[in-house]
Amino acid sequence: ARNYQLRFDGDFAPIGRRCCQNSRGMRLSVRVIETLEDIQQTGPWPVRMVSFGLYQRGLLLAGEFGVVSGRVYTSYAGFHNTASAGKARLALTALYLQEQGFAFWDLGMPTAHKRNLGAREVGRGEFGEIHRAAAIPPSPGSSVSFPP
Repeated sequence: ARNYQLRFDGDFAPIGRRCCQNSRGMRLSVRVIETLEDIQQTGPWPVRMVSFGLYQRGLLLAGEFGVVSGRVYTSYAGFHNTASAGKARLALTALYLQEQGFAFWDLGMPTAHKRNLGAREVGRGEFGEIHRAAAIPPSPGSSVSFPP
């Protein structure tokens, strides 16, 4: 991952559009991305749309977008140009979230790929408890912060 640069929340629109191209039947469309951009701009909301982009020499190689609610980041969709870029994005995103004080990263539906990368599946009840506790917006001075 040393050859890459992870940028938080810098290029939501192009990352969202690339995710649409890779949605593989998820019915993710450019109109959905545009609507999410509109929602983000008309806040304040208890959730915030964010994106992560992985770059090498200024070229966008992988990215994802999702929402932040309190100390929870929920991935919505992602893309990568090469397998190594996808794995690097996941590793650097995990590191970023940990450094920023997130309680957990909701990766969505369990898959073998996510388990192979170290994700742990939790049951619906446990997930609800963890999410409710962590989705409470952080108090002033807490450890979760974002670049402007």
